[in-house]
Amino acid sequence: MVESGSLENCYTRKGIEGSNPSASANWNFASEKVLPRGASRGEERIPFEPFLKYTAANRVSKERGASKLLYKYYMAYLVLVRHSFSEYNQLGLWTGQTDVELSPNGVTQARQIGEALRGIPIHKAHTSLLRRAKQTLHHIQTQEHQALNERHYGIYTGKNKWQIQDELGQEEFLRIRRGWDHAIPQGETLKDVYQRVVPYYESVIALDLAAELNTLVVAHGNSLRALIKYLEQVADHEITQLEIGHDEAHCYTFDAKQRLISKEIRRAV
Repeated sequence: MVESGSLENCYTRKGIEGSNPSASANWNFASEKVLPRGASRGEERIPFEPFLKYTAANRVSKERGASKLLYKYYMAYLVLVRHSFSEYNQLGLWTGQTDVELSPNGVTQARQIGEALRGIPIHKAHTSLLRRAKQTLHHIQTQEHQALNERHYGIYTGKNKWQIQDELGQEEFLRIRRGWDHAIPQGETLKDVYQRVVPYYESVIALDLAAELNTLVVAHGNSLRALIKYLEQVADHEITQLEIGHDEAHCYTFDAKQRLISKEIRRAV
């Protein structure tokens, strides 16, 4: 899995936070060089929402009369947020695709997650069709899709998970709850969820990132576990160890070639 690390400052067209030393420079994506002011080489454009990092080794070479690359840019953020605490979470019931509301505590939690994400401008957001995910997101322009829905828990939907644990035993309970390909009668495995989440990511969300849009995905424990498995190349036998809290935001940065650069987990404040 990717280790959590610090992300760089974000400079935006809508309002630059901090000091951006390259504000007067022209950017050339093809050559990956900062051109001198007024220079022109084909179609120049400033990258939307660049993430810039000073690179001391690449200083301007006065002898050669050209500006070398001074800053590395990162393309965009991808932020993954699990819905806040729901009515069923509070009762310890397996929710699956039952469409329940956030609890009052969940509403507060959602606001706190919003505070934790302050400083990351969000340009595009995706969520599932279920109310608890949409209520967590609220106020943000979103694209909804059933591919991001929670796993279907089949015969266990609506049942108290801790009672099921007592009936089945700890080992079988963990296979059902966190396993990769452990079947549930009339329900889905995590592998089934993966097979609907990943195609949606590749055909829709990845295109948002390629367009340099900071993208927020608010979904569910298992649909996000499936996506993180894909992004971080988590092995099948290790996926049982991955848990996503209701108070967490998993923030990824990608470079211009959509390679994963870093990850940070922000928590509700």
